[in-house]
Amino acid sequence: LGDWACSRTFGLGTKLPWDEQWLIESLSDSTIYMAYYTIAHLLEGGGLTGGPGPGAVKPEQMTEEVFDYIFCVSSEPPASMTLDKDLLDKMRQEFKFWYPVDLRCSGKDLIQNHLTMSLFNHAAVWEDPAYWPRAFFCNGHVMIDSEKMSKSKGNFLTLEESIETYSADATRIVCADSGDTLQDANFSREIAGKTILRLTTLLDWAEDAVSKLPTMRTGEYTFLDKIFQNELSALVFRAHEAYSRMLYSDALRAAWFDMDTLRSQYAILTNGNVHADVIRRLLEVQMVIFSPIAPHFCEHVWQNVLKKDGLVVRARWPTPEGEPSPVLLRQYESLQATLRSFRLELDRLKSPKKEKKGKVAEPPPVLDRAVVFVSKGYKPYQQEILRLLQQVPLDEHNAPLDKDYMRSVRDLESVKALPQSKSKEVMGFASFMMREVQERGPEVLELQLPFDEAQMLQDLSEVIKRQLKIEALEVADAAQEHPSGGDSKRDAASPGTPQILFLAKEPVVA
Repeated sequence: LGDWACSRTFGLGTKLPWDEQWLIESLSDSTIYMAYYTIAHLLEGGGLTGGPGPGAVKPEQMTEEVFDYIFCVSSEPPASMTLDKDLLDKMRQEFKFWYPVDLRCSGKDLIQNHLTMSLFNHAAVWEDPAYWPRAFFCNGHVMIDSEKMSKSKGNFLTLEESIETYSADATRIVCADSGDTLQDANFSREIAGKTILRLTTLLDWAEDAVSKLPTMRTGEYTFLDKIFQNELSALVFRAHEAYSRMLYSDALRAAWFDMDTLRSQYAILTNGNVHADVIRRLLEVQMVIFSPIAPHFCEHVWQNVLKKDGLVVRARWPTPEGEPSPVLLRQYESLQATLRSFRLELDRLKSPKKEKKGKVAEPPPVLDRAVVFVSKGYKPYQQEILRLLQQVPLDEHNAPLDKDYMRSVRDLESVKALPQSKSKEVMGFASFMMREVQERGPEVLELQLPFDEAQMLQDLSEVIKRQLKIEALEVADAAQEHPSGGDSKRDAASPGTPQILFLAKEPVVA
């Protein structure tokens, strides 16, 4: 801005009042035109082509003194004017009602000129900051398939062409998914095509689910029902926060991608024995929170599949009875992480061994039983590490601001007292916990879980057996020796990170 030439002698702009050979160039000038919008309907009748308004005001009647009074720059109406006083007061009231600008959306190329000049001009005209713009939202340009749009390249796409090719909702979804930052958004035609298929899949599921509602389970909720109801409430809050901040990519993730994942996981973990009320609520909630992005699709499902009265765009935003339970959120997160680690361990054991030269590789063992070791508390040195890590300041992404925090871990007296052979394990534990913080939040550094992990796994033993395709599962205390061995597994277990010992099928004794 220091080198910005705000005036010139030719082109568009307003003549400088005290020297009309100079023009105030258009990007610097007229940046308070939003104030005129508040009274335009009274001066021009509200038509796109102008024309006299209801008061039949003539341009020459709109003097600088009249504008000052309407726009609250002066508190008294001009002494000499030909305007009707009631009309003048009505225009002043319209301005006071609508101003200031709550939000101005624009492109990133106007930040260093037009938008900054708008702030300067508002501050110059109105001493009261209450009339200054409250927020600007800026975005990047749009690319097509990761390339700048160009007619010569043949990758130019208008909104009308996109709607005709992919539908309005698919276009809106891809736009929402393309990014919300100052980085250039990428409209992918491949994703647009796949979006149509995903919408079709969701519609098919909705029709099938609604038709089966009378045959689904009813009555009291199980533990899994409560977990998924809680996750659904969390997605509602997440979507609302994203919409409020105009982060449409995040809103789309919560309203569509995460909702689809939740639906799939609910069916998998319950082995298809879903609760009718959970499924109906999931579908109704998704249509409401997804409708700002895909209104036509959601309207169809709302009226023609769910048979709801009225329009989905007029439906109230889902309001859970309270904030999502943080304990249930932790339990679901813990369950998913535990199942993931158990599957990875099982896959590792079942992977065929590499053949050694001159020898035939042994077939992988048949694993049909498992023992899950659960630790009720951290080791003393781990507790000290966790207390130290709790003091490490984090950024908005939960990454440590102090990049040298590992030095503080090494300097702990309890760590120094450990054998040298434990050093790698200690550093690995600290590093692992900070990675967990970035993925799951600082609550993973708590010294105790807010729920009984062993009891949860015991209650869900049938789910775990079904997921791992094993016949028997035992949940054991990691602090106690076990007949099956697994000392290294017991030692590696920590709160929130249970360890599993798979056992081979016992041979049949003749």
